[in-house]
Amino acid sequence: MKNIQTTEVEFAHIFERTVVVMKDVYGLKVEVKHLDPSIMGDFNGVDIFVREDLSAEIKLFILAHLFGHSIQFNISERLRTVGMTEYTPHNVNAQVLKRVKRYEYDASRFALTLFHNIGIYSLDQWLSDWVAADWSYLQEIYVSGRKEELTAEFLHGFKEKYFLPGQPLLTPLPIPKFKPQVWESRFSF
Repeated sequence: MKNIQTTEVEFAHIFERTVVVMKDVYGLKVEVKHLDPSIMGDFNGVDIFVREDLSAEIKLFILAHLFGHSIQFNISERLRTVGMTEYTPHNVNAQVLKRVKRYEYDASRFALTLFHNIGIYSLDQWLSDWVAADWSYLQEIYVSGRKEELTAEFLHGFKEKYFLPGQPLLTPLPIPKFKPQVWESRFSF
C-alpha cells in the first residue's frame, strides 16, 4: 500500500497502540527508558526496552523490529543463535550475511503483520525502507568491524547515509503462537 507522510505525533500514537497490542495479545512488556547511548533498544524475549531520547519515528521502528526479534527468540534456538552471534570481519562471509539479512528482514515482516493486524496499512513502505537502512548499517558494521556511537549527531545523519526511499516492499510473515520467555539480552541496537 502507498505510504503516506506520517508525522511525529502519528508515529507516537501508533507506538502507543502497538504497545497495548504487544502486551494484551502477545504478553510482551515494553518500557521506554534511559539506555546507554551506545544502544537504542534491547529485548530479552519478554521485555522490550526503547531508548527514551529518540524521535517517535525511530522509537516505532525499534519497537516494531524488536517485536519481530522477540518472536524469533521465542520460537527457535537456531534463530536465537543467529541473533546472539557477535559478527566481526573474522566470521562474516557471503553465506553468513545472507542468513543474518533474512533474520533481520523476517523480524520486520513479523512487525508488518502486527501493524496489519491492528489496521495499520500506511506504513508498509516506511517499514520496508527502515529495515533496508538498518540492514545497510548492520552489514557495514559486520564487514568493517567498526560501530559508531549512537549520538544525536549520528542519528541525525543516519537517514541521509542509509535511508533510500522506495525499497522493495516487505511481505507480511504470519505471527506464530509463542510463549514469551526470558532469554539473554544482547543490547540489540
